[in-house]
Amino acid sequence: MTRLQAEFILTSLKRELPIDETKFTILKGEDPFELLIATVLSQNTSDRNSMKALKTLKEKVGADQTSLLRANLADIEAAIKVGGLYHNKARTIKSLASKFHGFNWSSMENMTQKDLREFLLGLPGIGPKTADIFLLFYAKLGAFPVDTHISRVSKRLGIARDGDGYEETTEALKRFFSPSDYRLAHLELIALGRRFCRARYPLCDECPLHGVCPSAFKLSKHHRARLSRH
Repeated sequence: MTRLQAEFILTSLKRELPIDETKFTILKGEDPFELLIATVLSQNTSDRNSMKALKTLKEKVGADQTSLLRANLADIEAAIKVGGLYHNKARTIKSLASKFHGFNWSSMENMTQKDLREFLLGLPGIGPKTADIFLLFYAKLGAFPVDTHISRVSKRLGIARDGDGYEETTEALKRFFSPSDYRLAHLELIALGRRFCRARYPLCDECPLHGVCPSAFKLSKHHRARLSRH
C-alpha cells in the first residue's frame, strides 16, 4: 500500500466512521498524570467501563498524586472495580502516585522521544501501548499506539505482516501514515475494528474499505460458508 492509499483510507473512514471523542478516556483533560491513570484504567476493558472507573476514582478518592498517596489501597480498588483487574491496577496507580509526587513535568520537554519512551517503560505497570498513548496524546510526539483492534485491522489491510509483534506493527503504521495523521488514524482504526473489522465474523461486505482490503474477499467468503452450515 502507498501513502496515497493511506489518504484514501483515512478519508473513507472519516466519512463513514466520524469520531466521537467523548467516548475515548484518553482524550479527557490535559493533566499528564491523569492521562497516565486513565490509560492504566483502560487496559483490558471497554472505554465505557474505564471512563466509569476514572469518574468514580475522581469522585471518591481523587486522581491527583497527593490524594492517591493518602488513600488506602482498598479505597482505590473499590473506586475502580468496574474497570476490571482492579487489584493490579490499584497497585500500579499507587506506585505511579509515589513516583510522580512532586515531579517536574516540564523536564519532559527536554527529552527526546526515545528517551521519554524509555523513561515511561521503566515505570510500574506501563507497557509499550500506554507509553505510546502518552507520547501521542500528551507529548504530541510521533508515536502510534497499537491495541488489539489496530493490530488486527493493520494486518488484514496488509499494512503490517501477520507475524508482526507490537514494535513491528507500530513501525509499519508509522511508515504508512503521515505523522500529522497518527492521532486520527489511531482513533479511526480502533473504530473500524469495533464496527466492521471484528475478530470473529467481520462485516467485510459493509466495510467502507472493502474495495482496497486484500483480506475482504477471503473473509467474506469464509463468513458466508460458516453461515451456510448453520
